[in-house]
Amino acid sequence: MLPLYTRVLSRAEFGTADLIIFSIGLILPLLTISIAESIIRFAIEENANKKQVFSIGLKIIIIGWCILLVLLPLAGSIPVIKDYTVWFYLIYISQSLNAYFNSFTRGLNKIQLIGVVGVVQTLTVVFSNIVFLVVFDFAVDGFLFSIVLGNVVALLVLFFSANLRYYLVFEKTDKQIGKEILKYSIPLVPARTSWWFNNSSNRYIIASLSGISELGLFSAANKIPSILITLQGIFIQAWELSALTEYKKEDGAAFFSKIYNLYNFVLVIGCSFLIIFIKPISGILLGPEFKEAWRLVPFLLIAVIFGGIIGFLNTINMAVKKTNALVIPVIIGASVGVAINFIFVPKYGAMAASISITISYVIIWLQRLVNAKKHIKLEVNYLRDALSYSIILMQTCAILFYDHKEISFIAVIGFLLLFVVNHNTLKDNWLLLKGNIIK
Repeated sequence: MLPLYTRVLSRAEFGTADLIIFSIGLILPLLTISIAESIIRFAIEENANKKQVFSIGLKIIIIGWCILLVLLPLAGSIPVIKDYTVWFYLIYISQSLNAYFNSFTRGLNKIQLIGVVGVVQTLTVVFSNIVFLVVFDFAVDGFLFSIVLGNVVALLVLFFSANLRYYLVFEKTDKQIGKEILKYSIPLVPARTSWWFNNSSNRYIIASLSGISELGLFSAANKIPSILITLQGIFIQAWELSALTEYKKEDGAAFFSKIYNLYNFVLVIGCSFLIIFIKPISGILLGPEFKEAWRLVPFLLIAVIFGGIIGFLNTINMAVKKTNALVIPVIIGASVGVAINFIFVPKYGAMAASISITISYVIIWLQRLVNAKKHIKLEVNYLRDALSYSIILMQTCAILFYDHKEISFIAVIGFLLLFVVNHNTLKDNWLLLKGNIIK
């Protein structure tokens, strides 16, 4: 939808809508104590009382609604949000419930249904965007209404198709199960909040120090890496289930290592490919007012690589129920990112914010890797990975500072070099795939 958004919304309008969505991203883990992320860990267990698990989580969601309703006047005091407080509240309600239903349904292993719901939600958002933005020209209101509508349709389909009504318990819920869920979920709150600061605080800094129009440029640039983030999300949703079931097996370490190396390679290749074609892609996806946003994308793509690997490593802590270990690395990485933004955004604008995300992600990744090795013996070729990341950085510098052609020759050479550097990973996974086909 980016070609539509960047042609019917101004940079300021797009920045406003983006800031509202990411503000909701801040309060979601706080008011729901990250229950949507943690509930899958309990729903997937065979001996779990799924009715109690579902109902306890739902009560936490509803309590969050009540707290936000009381705090809504405070949210309305924020200049960007004050004209959209109703939409703000409706998006929070629908998004929190949709995320919770989605996570619990995945815990029930109804993966095909999740795919269907994703398609239905996307079609709903696309259709409503065309109607409210193009036909009726509702601008930011139309954008936000589409988000609400997509969430509501998705959660209704999930509720009835997954028969979630069956898991509702109206009588008193089990306190012991509730304590276990809270013990697992609460440590995720500071981790997710810090993660939000790492990903989204730059938006507030850009808006306050460089203006809402510059934020619109940054927001548009962030949409292009969504191509990789979408694939990333699909993989992580499936991987979470595998990680929770494969971790205790004898060959668990070897399995984790193979997937880590393959996943890292796919992210690197995907990032490299998009960097090569970033100029023509941006020409198609971005409207005239947003044409300079392409310069921000390469560093945001590099951040996606490390963000994806961090998500992979997070599942190890989920498997061993050590979610408290997720907190400190994100706080450190986020603090560095925020400091860089405050220092450099006034002078370099959105470009400084793009680079700060990459740096903070690298810091978090290094800490996650050290922590993961306490629980599982990952076999990682650090030299190979360092060369791969260096090639990506070389491509980025070439396209930004040296090669001004539509398709950078240096970037193409870098892409081909990545296959040479990662030939062992390709060979190992080809042999594994060939063996499975023969079987």
